[in-house]
Amino acid sequence: MARKDDDFLLAEEKSNTAKYLVMCAVIAILGFGGYALINYNKASYPSQPEAPIARDNGEEEKAMPPTDPTKLVEIITPTGKIVKITINFPYDSSMISESEKKRLQEFVGRVKEAKGEVKIEGYADDQGIVEYNKELSAARANETTDVLKKLGLANQVNVSAQGLGMEKPVASNDSEAGRAKNRRVEIVFTSAK
Repeated sequence: MARKDDDFLLAEEKSNTAKYLVMCAVIAILGFGGYALINYNKASYPSQPEAPIARDNGEEEKAMPPTDPTKLVEIITPTGKIVKITINFPYDSSMISESEKKRLQEFVGRVKEAKGEVKIEGYADDQGIVEYNKELSAARANETTDVLKKLGLANQVNVSAQGLGMEKPVASNDSEAGRAKNRRVEIVFTSAK
């Protein structure tokens, strides 16, 4: 019969393997053949203390808190950096709330001195007709572009915006909570090589 310590270490090993596989998937999706470092804003997690992880040598190691998909993510690579943020919209609207504008300001602060490209993709939930949702998602992408420029996005950054309608949902459209997640704009900055 296995000891509880062995079960804990086996579970931890499976967890570490899963984390490694997720990182490999992120690297593969983003097209990098090597090392990537995900840098997140620890100030975003003031109420979450770092949880200690027991090691077999009796020492403790600090664990990173889980990342929040609504937070700004920065990935540093050997060829530059990528900064990604997703903002959400109310039902049937392309208006950006003040709280989302603050998040866009943080994004601009991270990329405004860099040269590169910003890709903006607008999306909608599955409520309504396809053509209307395509137009609404394009309006969301265009409004986001306008706000980013007003917030000081540098001229040396090439910006492309498009509306993709109901394509690529990130959540099920069967519930209001899922539809709210799908009413979004994804913004990705890639630094010039």
